[in-house]
Amino acid sequence: MSYDLVFYFSTEPSVVPTPRRGMQSCLEVDGPYAIDLEDIDESYRYLLGGCRYSLTVCCTGSRENFDDLDYMKNEILDRYSGVVIVDSQIGTALIEGKEIKYAAEALRKGLDAHISIYFEDGARFEACLLDQFLNLLQHHVPEAMPHRYGSKEPLEYKLSLHGLDHFRDEWRKNPALAWQPKPPFLWVSTLIPSDRRDFAARHGAHSPFLRHYRCSLIQLRAKSNVCHEAAVLTRARDFLTEAALLSDAFYSEVRTGSPQTAAWWWHGVPPGKPLVVIVGPPYLSLWQEFMSISQPLGAEHRLASMSVDATTDEITIPARLADPRDMTTIRPGRDEQYAPVFPFKRPQAKE
Repeated sequence: MSYDLVFYFSTEPSVVPTPRRGMQSCLEVDGPYAIDLEDIDESYRYLLGGCRYSLTVCCTGSRENFDDLDYMKNEILDRYSGVVIVDSQIGTALIEGKEIKYAAEALRKGLDAHISIYFEDGARFEACLLDQFLNLLQHHVPEAMPHRYGSKEPLEYKLSLHGLDHFRDEWRKNPALAWQPKPPFLWVSTLIPSDRRDFAARHGAHSPFLRHYRCSLIQLRAKSNVCHEAAVLTRARDFLTEAALLSDAFYSEVRTGSPQTAAWWWHGVPPGKPLVVIVGPPYLSLWQEFMSISQPLGAEHRLASMSVDATTDEITIPARLADPRDMTTIRPGRDEQYAPVFPFKRPQAKE
């Protein structure tokens, strides 16, 4: 297992803990880095006060290393005043000996909204569609443009300083580039499989890349008000509509809370109660009930909405198409489960 703690300081720490590495475990230290508070997760940003630098300590492996992590934490607290320690695994912050459960407070404010677009032809998107996609963002939800981006945290580039051409270049090097927009949007993920970056050759026979189906996924995480304020939801719906057609998405949605799909691993339609759904081939022909609750969208897609310009009172995901996995726990064989009706061929799947 691994565990991360992030330490925030008001001044740059002059003494940095020494990393420790072993055969089966390690204690890695990353930083210190200057931070911009507007780029910090809103759920605990308000706790950081005058903090301007961050240091991340990642612990993996043996119990001894976790004891060392506790020792390192106490050493930092003894050396520096005003340190804030954020433990994102359990959603707490330690400030002057007082533990604050910031995640529980954020939950009371409402679950995040998610806008998700699932499609097959990632190579086409990477080669031809990125600019059109950015134009759609700029037109409908300009706050979701890449305010800050990079390959590691803290994200090293700003759009205002480096420009859109630099962002495009960095994205083409790595279409899983971390991408932080402005409120009410919190994060944008573009997970695009590509033969030239495929990891399968670096894994053994039991690699999930050799056994499980991957699609391409574009996902925008946003504050809960995106699903509750009609004007913002309308803009999100209009963006989703055009982006789904642009990418020829087989399934797209807006929902409160997180869909249970994990990155690009598609095991079936995410269960639950989405607010807006767009369905295209091959799912449209498999979901006959969707016809009666939706309206045409182009030649091969249809849109159903429970909110703005509602077409139905309820969108129910059929059990035969739904992802059957229980994502609240890790169980042997869970990732071998697929929807009873699954239209895609899995790598090395038995016929």
